[in-house]
Amino acid sequence: MHPLAYAIRRRWYNFAGWPGEIRAAQPEDEGTQRPVMGEAGVTGLSTSMGRVTEEYNSDLATMPDRMARYEEMRRSDSALAVMEALISLPIRAAHWRVVPGDDQELSDRIEENLFGELTHSWDDLLRQALLSVLYGFTVHEKVFEKKSDGFLGWRKFAERDRRTVYSWNFDETGGLSGFHQRGKNPKTGDWVEVDLPISKLIVWTWRGEAGNPEGLGAFRQAYKHYFYKTAFEEWAAVRIERQACGVPIVTAPPEATEGDRESHLQVIQRIRTNETAGIVLPYGWELAGFQLGDASVPFEAHIEREHQYMLQSVLGQFVGYAQGGDSGSFALSRDSSSIFLMSLNSTSRWIAECFNRYAVSQLCYFNERKPGKLPRLECGPVGVRNMEQFVQALRNLFGPNTEVPEDVEGYVREMMDLPELKPGDYQKRLAENKPAPTEKQPTLPGA
Repeated sequence: MHPLAYAIRRRWYNFAGWPGEIRAAQPEDEGTQRPVMGEAGVTGLSTSMGRVTEEYNSDLATMPDRMARYEEMRRSDSALAVMEALISLPIRAAHWRVVPGDDQELSDRIEENLFGELTHSWDDLLRQALLSVLYGFTVHEKVFEKKSDGFLGWRKFAERDRRTVYSWNFDETGGLSGFHQRGKNPKTGDWVEVDLPISKLIVWTWRGEAGNPEGLGAFRQAYKHYFYKTAFEEWAAVRIERQACGVPIVTAPPEATEGDRESHLQVIQRIRTNETAGIVLPYGWELAGFQLGDASVPFEAHIEREHQYMLQSVLGQFVGYAQGGDSGSFALSRDSSSIFLMSLNSTSRWIAECFNRYAVSQLCYFNERKPGKLPRLECGPVGVRNMEQFVQALRNLFGPNTEVPEDVEGYVREMMDLPELKPGDYQKRLAENKPAPTEKQPTLPGA
């Protein structure tokens, strides 16, 4: 190749790259790139006409069928009742408060509105919101009203039945923009259809993945074990009944007609073992019993195992230790309950974050808040602590003559359910406990 042609080609390859060469990004290239604004992809959630189609079990495929089955489970099984109580009661018993933001007046007004001015109690709202952990989601409609002092506040948070969610409304990228409701008006009995925008809603979605507003609740994970437990209970009842009564057999005389056989068959099918059991047969008919085999099928062990599996779906298996033949050491129960309390504290923080994001911030905006930090809902520690260990830790942390800081004392009072400190009490006590200055003694001559 001519030297001039080689020099030109080499200079071109140095600029544009050699054939097949992968060039690393140069530092100057990064400075010229601009960020791509907005969303380019989608969530990938499988839907059909606004209805989520992620469920593989045909018995739970539609929203009405799934919610009807969950309601049957909730009303009829003790393990699911325990699950609801374990999740709901400790969080509802915790101390909830509104932490002030930079605008103290607005913070106090929101706290008064939330805990004292709703048409229902805060505890009712919290109980309904916590059902999302079991069902997968809960929907509340925010109802506003103008107060007598001009404050635009909440009137109530109206619960919307999950079975009335006819279809979800999504935006271009898969984000939730509301839902289409179809349900009956309790007063008139008429069917009502309405589109509720997301700005009017709080959708409490537990474990929502790929933008699925229906979430994944504990009832869905307990469904298989509830199905098996129910089947084992029915089989055990049939086994006990048949073992006690046997299988009755009737021998008909030769002259018996087909109608006679059918009537006697219906009679023996209704035989039950109780204090009034008995039967009268016509002349020539014989009644015998076919005894079944051993009834020692371990139905109780199977039922208790499925019961425990349902409790495990919410980390509450420690409740079933030492019951029904199950066993567990104190250390194992203590470790399990500690993890469960950890999960409850996480759940309470999730409730507070959802409410702050979708309710408190919106209300502050409607009331033209001052710039700065917003007030926020906050939950105190959940669960019962070992007070003896707690007090011993405080003794090791602070000496007998050391004044406990004000924030630590406030936390201790909250933990021990003691009255809160009034403003100025802490400083007043410090001044009272401050030792008086000692006078300097004069030095004696020659000392």
